[in-house]
Amino acid sequence: MLEDIVKERRRKLDLIRAAGVDPYPARVRRTHAIGGVLAEFAPLEAAGKPVSVAGRLMGLRDQGKIIFADVADESGRIQAVLKSDTLPSFDLWQASLDVGDFVSVTGPLFKTKKGESSIEARDFEMAAKSLLP
Repeated sequence: MLEDIVKERRRKLDLIRAAGVDPYPARVRRTHAIGGVLAEFAPLEAAGKPVSVAGRLMGLRDQGKIIFADVADESGRIQAVLKSDTLPSFDLWQASLDVGDFVSVTGPLFKTKKGESSIEARDFEMAAKSLLP
């Protein structure tokens, strides 16, 4: 069972590399800690400027043309929303993301219909691909 999971994650790692993306870059973009974004959410949302957060994927919900991803760092958790019409590399990430991966998400802040504080992914980077569950 574990061997099958690792094999599938290695296949996804190969997909990322085949797309010309480094799955283990030396640096990724991060302008704010997630806790800082949540503490200053209203003014940052009103400003409309993109923010960059980095953290570990704690949950993934793929809805077809939209993916909801829970990203957490040492200071908090925020929902990242990846949409097929606003994220150029959507198909790559839809095919290769796993819970446990470390990522960087850049985009504007907004609240979902259910009131969830979220960041709309306009740029998405892999910080470290997780091979073990």
